[in-house]
Amino acid sequence: MTNPRPKLIELQDVSIGFGSAGQMRVVEGINLLIRAGETVALVGESGSGKSVTSLAIMRLLPRAKIGGRILWHGEGEAVDLLTLPPRQMRAYRGGAIGMIFQEPMTSLNPLFRVGTQIIEATRLHRDVSRREARAIAEDALRLVGIPEPASRLDNMPFEMSGGMRQRVMIAMSLVCRPALLIADEPTTALDVTIQAQILDLLRRLQSELGMSMLFITHDFGVVAEMAERIAVMYAGQIVEQGAADQILSRPANPYTSALLDAIPRLEGRVERLASIEGVVPDPNHWPAGCRFAPRCRHAIPGHCTDRPPPLEPADPGRSIRCVRWPEFVEPVHA
Repeated sequence: MTNPRPKLIELQDVSIGFGSAGQMRVVEGINLLIRAGETVALVGESGSGKSVTSLAIMRLLPRAKIGGRILWHGEGEAVDLLTLPPRQMRAYRGGAIGMIFQEPMTSLNPLFRVGTQIIEATRLHRDVSRREARAIAEDALRLVGIPEPASRLDNMPFEMSGGMRQRVMIAMSLVCRPALLIADEPTTALDVTIQAQILDLLRRLQSELGMSMLFITHDFGVVAEMAERIAVMYAGQIVEQGAADQILSRPANPYTSALLDAIPRLEGRVERLASIEGVVPDPNHWPAGCRFAPRCRHAIPGHCTDRPPPLEPADPGRSIRCVRWPEFVEPVHA
């Protein structure tokens, strides 16, 4: 069955490198599609390449060498964002594409009032007066649930709590009604209660505004609440992607399984929480075969360590990077 929703943005064989010739490849061969109104979660440990991928979409990596294509479908003919001149790209960045950064305290300028910053973002992309922009900013703060929004516009960032600053960042990303919202760890460093409020807010706003969302996280508990599809990243590559219910109930890549096993559970008693031994490898020294092989308890010397495995199609709409995946995935029963 084909997906009736049109394509919005599509990453085709995207690679990101740093250094004078881009020789340090931190991301390789990323293929990812987000449709209109869809939430896709990009999941993986710190250092997997999730945030760098999102910054490449926004063209916020001036020193990086970015290969492949990032196609914005929107309305009319697809546009490759990587080929746009800086001036044209600014029309997409903050306009058609909004972004919530990880750390609201470092993302907000500490020297300016929050209202000034939201107004600046509004006037950059919309032809409105300063008075109209202030009214739009006030409505945006009201939309994200900040009480007394008119007076809050005059607050400095340090006068607001972490949860309030995160709401300001969400408001700033939404003032231009983007078609795509990139949420990069939007609940990092927030307590559990505030985290739940932010997630509820994002779900409500997505429903009201009809926007797509790329939700970047390392927390599968959050993914289960937010995403329709999941792409799992490890060491700069997508190792598994597909529908959220498929991946959460029948993970096929050992890395995905290890991430899910590491989620603490309330039922039963355990002596020791599950963990993944080792660390994500250095981009200067990627393993020759499967990049997860040095940490994988299922790895077979030679079979898994000599050649890099391809990203293979499995179930409809699902792909897996592991030479042993048919052994791990359970068949779908009719």
